Amino acid sequence: MGTTFNPTNVQSGFRDTDRWNQILADLKTDLENKVDRNGVSPNAMAADLDLGSNNLLNVAEGTAGTDGVNLSQVTNLATNIANTILSSTGGTGGTGADPITINYGTAIGSQGATNRTVFDLASLLGTSSFSGITVIVNGVVQIPGQSYSVSGTTVTFTESLDADTDVFFIYGDLSPSPTVSLTVNNYDIAVFVSSLLGASQEILRFVAPRDVYFQDDFADSKLDAGTAATAEAVFTVKDNGTSIGTITVAAAGTTGTFATTSGEHTIDAGDVLTIEAPSSEDATLADVSITLYGARAS
Repeated sequence: MGTTFNPTNVQSGFRDTDRWNQILADLKTDLENKVDRNGVSPNAMAADLDLGSNNLLNVAEGTAGTDGVNLSQVTNLATNIANTILSSTGGTGGTGADPITINYGTAIGSQGATNRTVFDLASLLGTSSFSGITVIVNGVVQIPGQSYSVSGTTVTFTESLDADTDVFFIYGDLSPSPTVSLTVNNYDIAVFVSSLLGASQEILRFVAPRDVYFQDDFADSKLDAGTAATAEAVFTVKDNGTSIGTITVAAAGTTGTFATTSGEHTIDAGDVLTIEAPSSEDATLADVSITLYGARAS
């Protein structure tokens, strides 16, 4: 492509066949180094083609694996992905999902911000309410209560997101409902008391070395008693002295029902987590084992 044919003017010897043959040979070499508009072979590039920041116009849609693609193909692909993510029919009686994609970089640009933690879905997505939401950041499902919280139609992230972050909000009644596995980050806290329990006895005092996240109602946590309770017994779980939930053992029961005060909860590094026995001593409840199912949040 860089070869340029520059023949010498014939001022004398115009009947010299050697000179003319050399001119024709140079012309042939130069033409072979040009891209043929009709695609006549040889027509392959021998090196990278530098467009000098210029556009390549009227590009056809690629079909083969090594073909280039045009902007329309890329745009259509992004739209199709957004419209098919978790677009479940919801099964019998289900309402399906309304998958929504937000290009975070574009969204914050329109609002003049450099980074962001709060998303108002009512204004961004045009919805006034939803029954459930799944949040995906750069392809990773986020843990509610740890990475973000939801209040009404507002999603607030724990940490501000960079301008080039890809955020997906998927809301609606999904079937099957998406789940977030805490297996990789498990951080369980357990205690065992091998005797009767005194009134309001502090049976666990745990100083958190890192942030620890608990699901709503301490989901997947367990209580087992070697000897059943005579009457209903309620344990209190506290974070720095403030109640964050309860564990209730029914009369004649040996297992517990867990409840949190305000949904998911994260204790910060340095916080003191305690469990207190029922305020009234139960006559028989003994040999109690409790395991709080948590996840590392830092």
